[in-house]
Amino acid sequence: MVTKDFNIVIVAQAGRLQYEAVLFLSSLRQNSPLFKGKVFVAEPIQGPLWQKDPKISSEGCREALHHLGATLISFENNILEALILTETKLNVSRSCSQMNLLCFLTPIH
Repeated sequence: MVTKDFNIVIVAQAGRLQYEAVLFLSSLRQNSPLFKGKVFVAEPIQGPLWQKDPKISSEGCREALHHLGATLISFENNILEALILTETKLNVSRSCSQMNLLCFLTPIH
């Protein structure tokens, strides 16, 4: 079977999603050791609609993601303070337009 390399983008932010991102990446590395694509973890940056900083707040999660080979990227969410998944995907897609993006995964709420 011939397969193409592809990249994965997941969305994470402070709170539960930062831990789900670590779990996703740990599972990917354990179950797909031959995966050659890049994994990008997109996190929203604080803007005027956010009361507190939404970026990944756990230094332990940041270190784990880095150790597991993730690249953290920031994006602006100009819709609402809370992540609205459809709008977030559009914002991330615009920010990541240069990537070879085959699939887009978002942690389940």
